Amino acid sequence: MPPRALNATFATVTATTDAPSKAGHPPEPSTPAPAHRPPPPRGRSAREERWAIAQFAASALAAAALVIVLALVAFQRAGRAEAVATAEEVSRVAAQGVIAPEIDPALLAGAAPARERLDRRVRQTLLREPVLRVVVF
Repeated sequence: MPPRALNATFATVTATTDAPSKAGHPPEPSTPAPAHRPPPPRGRSAREERWAIAQFAASALAAAALVIVLALVAFQRAGRAEAVATAEEVSRVAAQGVIAPEIDPALLAGAAPARERLDRRVRQTLLREPVLRVVVF
């Protein structure tokens, strides 16, 4: 359409909206549509601020709980590995220091006095905390 036709159409629409209504009441003034949306309000309400703080606190607590759980799992694994290493060391020292000197040809032959002597020595020196049993094979 040529520019003149557009102006005529706009004038017609404006003229029809400014006309009195059928009931005789004057028409409501027409306001032109804004060219752009107004920016959203900058401030937040107190409720929105409390909700944001609560979300932040909840996420911080969840993160702290996750770190604590992961640390507990890591400490448990480290503790278990340390306990196994200590048990192996105690077993090695017991075998070398107490049982090895008692092994002789009579014990290897299965003689009863040699077994009783080894049993007495094990009960006197080894069967205390943390050693629960001794197996010689």
